[in-house]
Amino acid sequence: MELPPEPKQPPKVELAPRPEPPRPRARPPAPVQGNFVTPRPPETPPVGIPAPDPNAQAVRPEDFSGIGKEGDVVGQPDPADTRAPTGNTEPAPPADPAPANDGPMDVSAVDVRPSLSNSADVQRQLQRLYPPSLRDAGVTGETVLQFVIDEDGRVEPGSIEVVSSSDEGFAAVARRIAANMRFSPAKSGGKSVRVTTTIPVQWTLSR
Repeated sequence: MELPPEPKQPPKVELAPRPEPPRPRARPPAPVQGNFVTPRPPETPPVGIPAPDPNAQAVRPEDFSGIGKEGDVVGQPDPADTRAPTGNTEPAPPADPAPANDGPMDVSAVDVRPSLSNSADVQRQLQRLYPPSLRDAGVTGETVLQFVIDEDGRVEPGSIEVVSSSDEGFAAVARRIAANMRFSPAKSGGKSVRVTTTIPVQWTLSR
């Protein structure tokens, strides 16, 4: 009877950087508040007469008096604001919320990335726990995991997620093994920090 094929090489585990997040778009400068506004002609003359806006505020002569500090919008002038009017009459955009200090950092943002410190033990587990039905059928594939590594280099069990997997049998085993992975901690500013990382697991068999 022909024996089932054995793994030619241990399944590979390596850290993979997550794609960089999109860069935020540049915001226009906030409007300058002043005692009055100087009307400016439009860069592109309008075609036709626009319909009246029932919600528009009534024009007040004092808003265009030319007395006091000139601004883009009428409001309480800030004596420390020495900018010239920008032409931007839109309200100032809300400030971005401050990032939570207790959340994990992205692996691409740390000074020192984590590295797998018990790779030999992980390789043995991957060989021993290779799903028998998939091994017998000669099935190979890949499982991509994402999880949080804490300040001690341990994987937080509740954070393990399967990003993608070529077979559910691989995914179930990979989740079990990930909980036993140990890493050198990620560092930022010289301190160990929690970090979110992504790891692909390659499943290969000999012929």
